Amino acid sequence: MNRILLLLLLFIFANSYAQVKFGNISKEELAQSKSELEPEAAAEIISKVGRYEVAYNKVTEAFEVNKEVEVRIKVYDKDKTPTHLLNMQVPTYIMESSKEKIFGVRASTYNLEDGKIKETKVGRSDIFTEKMSDYLEVHKLAFPNVKNGSILEYKYTINTTRFFDLDTWFIQDEVPVKYNRFYIQYPEFFIYQKDFRGGFAENIKTNRKRSDFTFSNITEELVYENLAALKEEPFVQNTDNLKTSIRYELQEYSNPGLGYQNFSKTWSQIVKDLYDSSSYGGELRGNNFLDGDVDLFKSISDPTERMNAIFEFVKENYTWNKYLGLSPDKGTRKTFREKTGNGTDLNFILISMLRKSGFDAYPVVLSTVENGMLNYFPTKQKLNHTITGVLLDGESFIMDPTEKLSKINMLPRRDLNFVGYMMMDGGSYKEVNLVNQITSEIKNTIIYEIKDEMVNGNFIQTKTNYFAMNDLRRKANDESNFEKNIASGFDVDITGFTARENAQKDAIRYQVDFQDSKGVEMIGNKMFIKPLLFTATKSNAFKFKNEERQYPLEFGTPMTYLTNIKFSLPEGYEVESLPEPKKVLLSQNAGGYSIEFNQEDDHIVAQALLHIGYSVLPQSFYKEVRNMFEKMIEVENEQIILQKK
Repeated sequence: MNRILLLLLLFIFANSYAQVKFGNISKEELAQSKSELEPEAAAEIISKVGRYEVAYNKVTEAFEVNKEVEVRIKVYDKDKTPTHLLNMQVPTYIMESSKEKIFGVRASTYNLEDGKIKETKVGRSDIFTEKMSDYLEVHKLAFPNVKNGSILEYKYTINTTRFFDLDTWFIQDEVPVKYNRFYIQYPEFFIYQKDFRGGFAENIKTNRKRSDFTFSNITEELVYENLAALKEEPFVQNTDNLKTSIRYELQEYSNPGLGYQNFSKTWSQIVKDLYDSSSYGGELRGNNFLDGDVDLFKSISDPTERMNAIFEFVKENYTWNKYLGLSPDKGTRKTFREKTGNGTDLNFILISMLRKSGFDAYPVVLSTVENGMLNYFPTKQKLNHTITGVLLDGESFIMDPTEKLSKINMLPRRDLNFVGYMMMDGGSYKEVNLVNQITSEIKNTIIYEIKDEMVNGNFIQTKTNYFAMNDLRRKANDESNFEKNIASGFDVDITGFTARENAQKDAIRYQVDFQDSKGVEMIGNKMFIKPLLFTATKSNAFKFKNEERQYPLEFGTPMTYLTNIKFSLPEGYEVESLPEPKKVLLSQNAGGYSIEFNQEDDHIVAQALLHIGYSVLPQSFYKEVRNMFEKMIEVENEQIILQKK
């Protein structure tokens, strides 16, 4: 009986794997028109399998990792499928003594045409490598011939000596996942720290097996099936931070032949190691070639003004090459000579100049928003950028010259990733809050009149700080089309448009003459008006889909939206009803929303105010914030009713 049961289990196991055997695509899979897990899903991951093996290479006499990855994706709606699923992007790292190798890349698009399976293979010439820095390359391909109903499949293997950091394996995605398996095997004397995140329970199965050597191997496996998609939520800087994932980082190993080595570090040890490194701390020593530039600022006696002047000088005279990395790329001297470098290069120029000008200036290391949040334990592996910190009169100032439009204490958005570490002498450090504290504003003023169901008016909008930075960056990238692109975003017929920025480049003002027929409707003797016109918050502007939230609300900046409306009553009409005033306040004075409508003689005036006092609010505010935005959308789309006299 036990033998029969064993055979049955083996048969079931074999069949379950037959469903995800690479290259074995069925007509049934291709013909499937919607996901069984989530019928509205634009795509789903049929299978994602990773097999990692940390093993000793007898030829190189070193430990290596082989990473085998296979992925199969079903596309239901190509236009709505997340871009990262329609492309393969695989990073590989370049170390001082070795380089990760990617091989065995195979990728195909499958379609069902005239009842037959048609495979479109990705050729070698369709795979290209983009150098991101001296330490990172990304191998990319775009799947060809993708249609609704297509199946995309790819596999690759990476060989690397980076056994100390195995990168993040994502279990969940923005689409449903039918099957996800992560398997890892490593020597028993390797102790890995596991950084597990996300909303699904950690489910690691651990075993021990003999190897060809005198030691045993540890095997660990995570298998997840039928996972719901990560629902889109507003106010998230990087959705990868929300996905269920796991990351292995070596803590220590202890072996009679290899000895003992502890890879686990404190932040103090990480700081000391970086300062002692010739390729990092060494680049901040000396640098007398900067003395001539520093002398330009001797006459500025006020320290704050001098600090700002040096910061502006570096922004204006040096250009970021768009590469990030914890360490300098070119080094301080070469960056000074060529006036370009990676993010750390430019910040090292700034730190060196500030130090020579008498400031206590230090590197601040961080992980950028796109790179993901820092691990729960101290680690150098997750750091990918250095900015500049200054301690002056008991205050901390942070800055990053890679963004021409940034200001002191107003970092580029890519830096706003919760926390960084200011590295001081002797291994001491200071935790730095990277969350922005400066309020950004949008102020709208609309004055209009209504005649023959047509609105004619003037609209003035002023944006400050981060809101202005976003628009000014768009202008810098495409100045010839800037006004046209901005004007098209107002969803109104424009008869006149001007844009003007202030001298400090921290505010921009738009003035628009417009016509609009969408905000007025006649039914019998009554006129129905949506008073906020095109500035009213759209019903689909904020997609709150979850009942609970496991992650903070990230607004990027404290914010204020103020809209003032004034229009004259059309001749021959009187007010029948105005929307009731509404006020919603968040707890702990974190913000709120208010709107009110009034009649002043023959005019209607309205004012709407949204204020959020913090860049980040804890997830405990989620229901309050969701309720506030729902009320705001509801009341901003209410109508004023006028009655013919």
